Amino acid sequence: MRLCFLADPSSIHTQRWVGHFAAAGHETHLVNLGPQPERQFDWPGPQHHTLPAPPRIPIPGLRGVIMLAARRRALVALLAQIRPDVLHAHSIGDPAWFAALSGFHPLVLTAWGSDVLLGLRQGPWLNRKLTRYALGRADLLTADARQVMEAARPHLGPGARTALIRFGVDTRIFSPGADASWRDRLAVSDAPLVVSIRQCRPLYNIDIILQAFAGVRDALPAARLVIKLVSQAADDPYLAQMRELAGQLALGKSVIFVPQVAYAELPDLYRAADVVVSAPSSDGMPVSVLEAMACGAPVVASDLPALRELAAEGADLALTPVRDTNALRAAILTLLTDPARRQQASEHNLATVRRTGDFAVEMARMEELYRSLVLSGAKGRRGA
Repeated sequence: MRLCFLADPSSIHTQRWVGHFAAAGHETHLVNLGPQPERQFDWPGPQHHTLPAPPRIPIPGLRGVIMLAARRRALVALLAQIRPDVLHAHSIGDPAWFAALSGFHPLVLTAWGSDVLLGLRQGPWLNRKLTRYALGRADLLTADARQVMEAARPHLGPGARTALIRFGVDTRIFSPGADASWRDRLAVSDAPLVVSIRQCRPLYNIDIILQAFAGVRDALPAARLVIKLVSQAADDPYLAQMRELAGQLALGKSVIFVPQVAYAELPDLYRAADVVVSAPSSDGMPVSVLEAMACGAPVVASDLPALRELAAEGADLALTPVRDTNALRAAILTLLTDPARRQQASEHNLATVRRTGDFAVEMARMEELYRSLVLSGAKGRRGA
């Protein structure tokens, strides 16, 4: 098949998904809406295309309209050259908006969680309208959580299909094991180690994690908290706030901010953790939680619908109310002080991921969906 993707090339989720189909022998194209640079894939990669930058318009009222029109024309022209069997946009934001505006079918959209959960009710009016428009043009919507699909379903057009497809975990890479490299690097030896596995961004409530950990450290003075960063930019205001908060809480060397962790190093970081924490206010099915589970790490996470789905499938997760510092502290302490409880959680989580979140299985299901769309007779048809 000839597959064309609109997606952020800097995202590891894009690289894994698109790279899988390129490595499987499909003619694969990745369209970059910019300004992200093209990414080099560690495996056979797709053909890259970058849409030209839209003209700079000094009149604010016209800027957005002209940008939409210019990029739509550029994408339509590119699709006429590529002639894909399927157009697939990852995330219900810019990629989905422009894919829908191109009029190309069959059109697949993949929701990334909060892009739908928040995008339909928050943000500028035009963005919300474009999100609803894109959903209405989809032939197939995939999502990694039923909650996300249900939020999007009222906005889908007649005959549109939906499928629960998880980004999944490569269980050959993310697996249990003993590795001391991260503990040696962090100089934490056998200290109780808590790892915050989400980006240092407001959505992920790093402030609540720090406040909860202050109580953990009071009970277990040797405990350490690792906060994984996207960057260490000096002008990152949220990171500066979190560093200041750690100082106000007198956490000192108990908190370790680490630079962005390479994908290949993540399994060892998860294996080093006694407990991993994910505390966002909104989310779909977080791949980082699945990866931690696959490595045998016990998980404390926000009590959100997607993770309740996972718990119903057999995962043993400590779910706490969003932004509830006391509940988060108590859940972390329970796991840190109860080795038998950690072992039980590890076994249940590993079994659940292998059964319902394996990357290879999910991509095989996705390939069948692509073939079904092509065979349905919708190949290359253009909508109004």
